[in-house]
Amino acid sequence: MVYIIRLLMIKIKTYIFTVLAAILSVTTVFQPGRLNAGTGAASDQRISSQNIARHIAYLASDKLQGRRAGTPSANEAARYISGEFKRYGLQPLVPDYLQSFTFVAGVKLGDGNSFQ
Repeated sequence: MVYIIRLLMIKIKTYIFTVLAAILSVTTVFQPGRLNAGTGAASDQRISSQNIARHIAYLASDKLQGRRAGTPSANEAARYISGEFKRYGLQPLVPDYLQSFTFVAGVKLGDGNSFQ
């Protein structure tokens, strides 16, 4: 009986230790409100709801006209985001934040073709 109680106590202690270690690791890795990445001018700024709202307001503004792919407003949004990444000191994995690619934006029917 004593052996079973000791075994249970060891399991409980191990469980408690594991839970506390997990909580400690999460709280040290994800410190809310601080940017850990980069050494840029903004790397010591706090993440706030006001800053996030400001970014969203600009990207959703009428000035960017919906940011449709391939339009000047989409390019402006991309420049804004890459500028913010630079300002926060984030490093791109490729030479630049912006990467061009081709895509089909739509098709037009040729002469004599119809859609029924």
